[in-house]
Amino acid sequence: MKLRRMLLFSLVIVSLTLVAIAAPDVKEFDLKFKGEGAFELVFDEELGESVYVPLGGPEFLNVSHLGLSEVAWKLRVSPPPEGEPFGWFTITGANGDGLEGIYDGFVVTPDPEDPTTGTYDLDWLFTGGTGRFEGALGTGHTDGLVDFLTGEAKYQFSGTIIVPKGK
Repeated sequence: MKLRRMLLFSLVIVSLTLVAIAAPDVKEFDLKFKGEGAFELVFDEELGESVYVPLGGPEFLNVSHLGLSEVAWKLRVSPPPEGEPFGWFTITGANGDGLEGIYDGFVVTPDPEDPTTGTYDLDWLFTGGTGRFEGALGTGHTDGLVDFLTGEAKYQFSGTIIVPKGK
C-alpha cells in the first residue's frame, strides 16, 4: 500500500514537471500557511467510519496567494481501503477562488515519553480548483505537533500548484 501511494505521488510530481516544461502557458504557485487549532473526532455517516474534522467547523487561515481562507478538511482515523485517500480538503479564499484535493498519506509518530502527543506528517494532492485556480494540480506537505487528549495541533504547510494561464 505504501508503494502504491509513493508511485501515485511520483506520478503527480512527474506530471506536474512535464506540464510545466511542455506548456509555457501555465502558472506555478508556491503555497504556504501555518497555524494552530483544535480538531474533534466525529462519525461520518457517508463513510461509515470516524474521522477527524476541525472543531466547530472550518478553520480560517492566511494562505499565500489566497489571503484569509476557509479551510475545511476531513481526515480518516484508520488507514483507508486500498486506492482510497486518507481524507479530503477544500481551501476557499475570501474572493471565492479555491482549491480542493485529497490527503494521500498520514503518519503520526507518538512521543516516546508521552504517547498521547507526537508529531505528524500529512501529504496533500491538489486535484482542482475554482476561479483563477480552475484546473489546478499540485502537491504539498504538512508537518506538525498533535495532542490527542486536548485535540490541539500546530502545523505548517508548504506546497506547489500548477494552473493553466488565463485562469
